Amino acid sequence: MLLVIGKDPIFEQVNGGVNYILRLWSFGLLTIGVSTIQKFSYGMALLNILLGYLPFFMIGILKN
Repeated sequence: MLLVIGKDPIFEQVNGGVNYILRLWSFGLLTIGVSTIQKFSYGMALLNILLGYLPFFMIGILKN
């Protein structure tokens, strides 16, 4: 998120803030959707989502 104090906001700065808020909102909706469909608690649904990203994290770590 891009915060600018004392400057006139330009479209890219406003767009960056809106983009950040929409990403958080969509991740929250994804967590709620997974917990509803799979009948998990929110914590288990979040772990389920993050478990799907684990191979990408491991590959990224091994490449560096």
